[in-house]
Amino acid sequence: MKMPVANQSERHILIIDLSKRFGGASTRALTLARNLHPWRVSLVCLKDSPVAKAAEDLGISVEVVGGSRVDPRILFRLVSIIRKGSYEILDTQNVQSQFWGSLAAWLTGISLVSTLNSWYRYEHGGNWRGKLYTAIELGTQWQTAHYIAVSEEVQAALVSAGIQNDRISLIRNAIEIVSDPTPQDQNELRLPLGIASGSIVCLAVGRLVWAKGFDLLIESFAMVAKIVPNVILLIVGDGPLRSKLEEQVQTLGLQQHIHFLGYHGREFVLKILSAGDIFVMPSRTEGTPLALLEAAILGLPIVATHCGGIPEIVTNNSEAILVSVGDSAGLSDSIVRLCRNPRYARELGMRAKLKVERDFSPKVQAHNTQQVYLKILERSYPTSATRNLIHDK
Repeated sequence: MKMPVANQSERHILIIDLSKRFGGASTRALTLARNLHPWRVSLVCLKDSPVAKAAEDLGISVEVVGGSRVDPRILFRLVSIIRKGSYEILDTQNVQSQFWGSLAAWLTGISLVSTLNSWYRYEHGGNWRGKLYTAIELGTQWQTAHYIAVSEEVQAALVSAGIQNDRISLIRNAIEIVSDPTPQDQNELRLPLGIASGSIVCLAVGRLVWAKGFDLLIESFAMVAKIVPNVILLIVGDGPLRSKLEEQVQTLGLQQHIHFLGYHGREFVLKILSAGDIFVMPSRTEGTPLALLEAAILGLPIVATHCGGIPEIVTNNSEAILVSVGDSAGLSDSIVRLCRNPRYARELGMRAKLKVERDFSPKVQAHNTQQVYLKILERSYPTSATRNLIHDK
């Protein structure tokens, strides 16, 4: 579907992603930067970060502001970039970006948009980090012109926190459509990983943190392996819980069935997804998970929890099997069901692929985001003279 551009005149947009590791927020930032044409878009990143390298490889303009998220030079450099580039919109993709972005917006008058890929209190299970990040997000609302929520759950959390509904837009994540990405011979990808012929390969992708629920998946796999002896689980990702999860695998005697592949870039993730049979997402909380969108676009049958934006992407028993959060028995039963019924699994995967191709297009995401930006600019800078005064501030 061809989506008309909201306004053909050039706008100057600055997207900030100060993440140290590549995740869903980085994928969203890159996808958006590639599809906001004909507007001029630059991406603000940390030095040598994965998202900076990926942006450069894609030909996206990159501005480096520091070596870490607490680098005191970030604010000075960000203000300088905004003024020299005459940027009109500053769109932050995570809480660290929002902290520095709100200060830069205060000093320059640029319109600030906060894109929330998750609700921090939910993501971190209510611990001190989640409370701190939520406090930063809400504490910067005085400077924030608008919020973009990637799921209905995030949108509802913002409203519950006191943000007016007319300051929030729901714009779900998108996925780049790749024509026929699956290789003809899966064994070409499986053999280098030591996967035996005839194995049923389950895949899980994400940061090894509490919110992603990998401990529940490992617990469920103890039962799956007893019923389906040739099943294997590959976990792609890294994080603070890796050692604890590896110990759990050892305790349950699942060393032959579960393998940790560590962190890898998107190209590897897409290849390893192409080598799999079933995608599993056991999350306790989510936004609009890009890993699930990637699995769907590749036609993989999906088992996931009913949380966050997941049921906004796939419907239970139509495009996926969804189980309750924390239900390890439900996860194991669903995985076994797909292992034993490959025809049903293929049908789920194909329906998920068709739905994602239809509803999660980058062009739709970019168009809806442009509409938000233009609405903010019309409200904030009604005349070119006002805009010039703000940038000369």
